[in-house]
Amino acid sequence: MKKGFAGVVLSAVMIFSMTGTGCGKNGTDSTENALTAEISESKEEHKIDISEIDWNVSASVVNGERITALNYTNNSGYPIIDFKIKFTQKPDLTEEEFAVLNDVKEKYEYEDNEIRDIYVAGESKKYTEPGQKVSDIPCEIDDWYELDDISILDIMRPDMATIEYIDTDGKGYTMYYDFLNESYGKSSDGGQELQNWSDSELASMIPKPEAYKIDISGSLDNWFSFDAYGMSFDAYTEYVEKLKANGFTAKYSTISDNDFYGSKDDITVTVYYRADNEKIDVTVSR
Repeated sequence: MKKGFAGVVLSAVMIFSMTGTGCGKNGTDSTENALTAEISESKEEHKIDISEIDWNVSASVVNGERITALNYTNNSGYPIIDFKIKFTQKPDLTEEEFAVLNDVKEKYEYEDNEIRDIYVAGESKKYTEPGQKVSDIPCEIDDWYELDDISILDIMRPDMATIEYIDTDGKGYTMYYDFLNESYGKSSDGGQELQNWSDSELASMIPKPEAYKIDISGSLDNWFSFDAYGMSFDAYTEYVEKLKANGFTAKYSTISDNDFYGSKDDITVTVYYRADNEKIDVTVSR
């Protein structure tokens, strides 16, 4: 492996500093109160400090395949339901340094102008309680192609972190950390309800999963689709049994342990289990 930051814990800590000369007790109290208010306001803007997420990138092997893995431990006080790190290319790369992307360019048929803009990202949507660790999150080129050569990260730098967490009101909030400018931001959408469902006829024909988060991707008269997160494999199999109890029978005599294809009258339901993010993808159609 080439020498670089890959595989080493990377973190950035916001530093607040203040200088001045006190002119007696009242002046000191005023300064301390102002500093406390400034820090409190800043912390309110970002409930999670990037230093509270202990993350690193490493070379790993999953199911016999080499991957570049993002790993992190949630040391914050909030459950994290989405954590993503995006890496972009360092500026002023030499042609020799840039040559590490030649294989990627050829394998995925990138044009000359396109290869200059590629990035790498790792993202996990596993429900992660404070103190829990998530390992072997596959990093991907342009959020599409799995990255098996960790040396490519030698020409990359951490650019942006996206963190979605559950606040005390039970809603999901999204915040960002800009590594390049060492600054925080938050989504203008505010708190989002996590337990979404549809009142459509198709939605009424299947049970609502017991999941911490349900994202509806589409709801029409003849089609209903959603992703349910926080589903263990046992929870997935229990959900399939509920579908069977509702009259949906398997369409095929042989199915994958991670997939279910069922039908009832003119209604078809498909369920895919995704262990990496502990979620199920469900589609109901007629």
